[in-house]
Amino acid sequence: MIYQPQSPRETDSLPAASGTSMNTPAVASASSGGAAGVRQQYSTFSQLLSAVGSGKQMELCWLSPRELAEGSQYRNPTRRQSWFFGRVAAKQLIASSMGFSLQDPRRIEIFTRNSSGQSVRPETILDGQQLPGVLSLSHTDRAVLAAWSTSPGCRLGVDLAEPTQLSAGFLSLWFTAAEQERLRAGGNDEIVRCWALKEAVYKALNSGESFAPRSVEVQWDTHGVDRVVYRGVELRTHAHLQIFRLDGQTAVVASLNETESAGVEFTVSGNGAELN
Repeated sequence: MIYQPQSPRETDSLPAASGTSMNTPAVASASSGGAAGVRQQYSTFSQLLSAVGSGKQMELCWLSPRELAEGSQYRNPTRRQSWFFGRVAAKQLIASSMGFSLQDPRRIEIFTRNSSGQSVRPETILDGQQLPGVLSLSHTDRAVLAAWSTSPGCRLGVDLAEPTQLSAGFLSLWFTAAEQERLRAGGNDEIVRCWALKEAVYKALNSGESFAPRSVEVQWDTHGVDRVVYRGVELRTHAHLQIFRLDGQTAVVASLNETESAGVEFTVSGNGAELN
């Protein structure tokens, strides 16, 4: 069943949980004029820690029992905190996009595992009903990037990547021959940017298949990224890529609208510019 608001009141506010107000979002918008209907939120862990705290008590305020069960697989405290902050940022973004204050975050549920424990596209639920939208999440060890769209037919993927030094072996293993030729001349930043593009495009377009980095090929012209091919299919229409930097990290938002009319061009914006 798809969630449909029944009255204006239902989209104004959600009742508070345990007397704890969750109204103040730790939002730092990272939008740079991307595809229509796609909203983004970038938050550092320090922002989220200051706004909502961390630990078991805060998880009980923000997560439903089923979400807590899904999160129990993360034994490493750092990985668990990253997972938790991803949920916080996503719930803030969804609530803001839908126009209500987030006073009981447990009413919004986000699941990324199926009953077999396999990773799946994020499923978003409000009061037990599926929300009509698509969500994508990515995080590093210090920040999270979330994107949300309710546009019909939209497919969405994001990636956030640290400027990690990648080895020659990594390059030869995961990139096509044409990509390797370009990237060897471009330096490590170019490799990280290309990897983030692959991740974001895969998240947007996969139909359940495993991530095979060589199945996403990035192609360039003299001005930068010119086109992307996924599993042999060139993305020339209905697609938009945003490429930018946030706190020195590479961020990519890939969106594809399958219902737009013919003639909508493949576009790339941002050019890796730093957003403040």
